Amino acid sequence: MKIEKNLIKAFLIAPVSFGLLLLVFTMFTNNVGEGLWGLQFVAFVAYPMTVVLGIPTYIILRKFKLNGLVTYLLSGLALSIAPIMFFVVSPRLHEIQNNRATEIFMESQYGISFIIAFACVFSTLVFWLIARPDRLEYKK
Repeated sequence: MKIEKNLIKAFLIAPVSFGLLLLVFTMFTNNVGEGLWGLQFVAFVAYPMTVVLGIPTYIILRKFKLNGLVTYLLSGLALSIAPIMFFVVSPRLHEIQNNRATEIFMESQYGISFIIAFACVFSTLVFWLIARPDRLEYKK
């Protein structure tokens, strides 16, 4: 199977694209240190997530010839469930089990969940724009 150069670029760039967006934003707010920390954290989470969830999802979507932008964005949104469960819901469930909390979600956790979902969808958009799976040829 011939691997497209754009596909490799997409798998290398897209996972950290949200971290790069954070870094650019913090440059305008004079908090570059926070942006660098955010970039490192995003890379720490995004690359393993890409290997474990992103590549298999890409292979499945490719197999069924589901290459549209909307399909990819919905897949990115669906994949955001994994980090939301790990970083938001799981710690909260632990607190509930130890009788230190009564609600699964606090108001601040809605914002964190939204940011994680946005990061996943944004990275998926960047991946799709670089790889352009809708333009790849299929073997017959």
